[in-house]
Amino acid sequence: SAEPDAEGRALLRMIGGGRCVAGRSLCNALRRALGLVPSLSTHQRARPRVVLTSFVGGQEGMLDTLAASASALRLPLIALALDAPAASAASARSAQAPQIVVADLSRSDALPSISFIPGEAREAAGTALPPVRAGVSALTTKWRAVAALLASGATVLYADVDAILGADPFEVAHGDSDLEVMSEAWEADSARGFIMGSDDPAMGWSRYCETMAIAQLSPALFLAQPTFEAVAVARRMARHSADWGDPSPLAGWASGTEEAEAWTAELVAPAHDEVARVGASVRVLSLGCWLSARVSLAKMGAMGNGKPASRFAVLMPGRGVAGAEARQAAAAAAFHRGEALGGAWAAAGAAERLTPRWQLERTAIDPLMRQKVAHAPTRQLVLRSRCAKTATDARPDTRPLNLIAPAGTAWPIHCDDDDNSRALCAVVRRVAVDRAVMAAVSNQNILPMLGQFVDIVKQVGVPNFLVVALDDRTRDFLDGKGVASYRRSLVARGGGTDNHATSSLKFQILAEMLHVGVSVLLSDVDIVFTQNPFVALYRDTDVEARACQVPPTSMHANGEQPMTSTLSSARLVILNGACTQRVPSTSAASSLVRNVGSACAHPTRGSHRTPNRALRGDSFAAPGPPPPSPTPSRQLTSGARA
Repeated sequence: SAEPDAEGRALLRMIGGGRCVAGRSLCNALRRALGLVPSLSTHQRARPRVVLTSFVGGQEGMLDTLAASASALRLPLIALALDAPAASAASARSAQAPQIVVADLSRSDALPSISFIPGEAREAAGTALPPVRAGVSALTTKWRAVAALLASGATVLYADVDAILGADPFEVAHGDSDLEVMSEAWEADSARGFIMGSDDPAMGWSRYCETMAIAQLSPALFLAQPTFEAVAVARRMARHSADWGDPSPLAGWASGTEEAEAWTAELVAPAHDEVARVGASVRVLSLGCWLSARVSLAKMGAMGNGKPASRFAVLMPGRGVAGAEARQAAAAAAFHRGEALGGAWAAAGAAERLTPRWQLERTAIDPLMRQKVAHAPTRQLVLRSRCAKTATDARPDTRPLNLIAPAGTAWPIHCDDDDNSRALCAVVRRVAVDRAVMAAVSNQNILPMLGQFVDIVKQVGVPNFLVVALDDRTRDFLDGKGVASYRRSLVARGGGTDNHATSSLKFQILAEMLHVGVSVLLSDVDIVFTQNPFVALYRDTDVEARACQVPPTSMHANGEQPMTSTLSSARLVILNGACTQRVPSTSAASSLVRNVGSACAHPTRGSHRTPNRALRGDSFAAPGPPPPSPTPSRQLTSGARA
């Protein structure tokens, strides 16, 4: 497994511990759970790490098994009783199983409403949480409880009650992200996200479109650090779940399609139009240590009836397949008492096959191609907004931008690093408006197109415009048209000067502009603007990028596996680098991105890491601020605006 990202960990916005603000039932449960682990130090009690689960009536056997495995690992466990039968049964069994600490949330209790405010967490007066009953989603209770424990300074591992703990999950996790989450994938590419081409013959010459596909993230298991962003995500999930109601009694409160889709969208999908995102940093948990239900069935089933060859951190037994409780008990006995697995796993896992992605792509029609193209919503949005920004759902729980040159400080910055920085600073001082510029990159090969572009930009009235000239002829051409320019000598790898070679240079230039603290609306020269684009920028995210589709996400299921008949995935039409706004901010762990008609970057630490994103370790890696050479972050980007 990859090493933790030290820079990402240092930039987590931790909430102060030492005071429980989670309401009477949860605070009492937290104190009792910690009291059952006498080996905890004073620091560990002030900054507790707790396993949280939820159960309804009829799931007491699974709770016993989960609690026994937590006790074997000396981990405090809190179980949320989400209905009256669960609370009654747990109370009756507490004498036989003292390691089970139950928070009875079936009655009205006060869970605080935590506001997400830069620099502090504000506790509002205890908001009465109605009892779980018909018309009130138990999932809302789950997510509000998660938020309340996090706001109390506790690190929370949430696991559905059928989970099996094989090793101390807190020691195996990286602890460098707001949230570490389990993927439904069984291959690294699907878990981290990969570029997937889509072919639509009806589109003629533009038939090919690049998309990103990423397997859905599971809300059945995740580790959350006590950060403002993690609290905010949990609060958003509570708001979403209020509209869902509860799944069928067979599934109890367990995550269903709506919860999984909302969870995935909140963590990996970009903001767009009126939809905002928190901007939490996310790490996908290692597929070899944290096993989803399907992977568990395949791997554990292949071990036969003997003792397992490996001990996993956490695995899920597949509640949708008969015999889940028996599989949970067998795995816990094998991990913690050295017993053989018996036949429970072999029988259920015999039919489970983890088909490679390349095979699926070559034998199945891309589900995206079956989607009916809907132009009406985009048309209505354009007519309604006239391409101006729309009011967003941003509340106090959207991560504030961490600018490398905050308002009121000296600007631009790093101007004395080298001759290029001095020349760039001189231009942006003269051109920038509100510390932002619109920039294009060009060489002498496309001077006619550059001339047309310059004329359009002048006509729509963009005062803070400059062109990065890659050669002297281009600079002289711009001087003749009265356009500000920055002469930068750069040669593409391989020495080419064609369109693609030149385009590859713009990210180096973008990084240099962010480094001096200027927000950049970066545009190709073949784009036609009909108004000053800055009026349509939200400037609430590290990166605002243009996408080929609005909204920029879709959820689909491939339908090729026997257990649930689906591998649910999120598909994002690729964000277009032809027009990107970036902000010079200090969010090293993730880039908060928004989907807009153009793309703009602001000088934040998150945007510094975006220009040359790469896949490394257990998730996305993005380079740090230039220069010097970057330190990679391995978190997934979250909260993009497209």
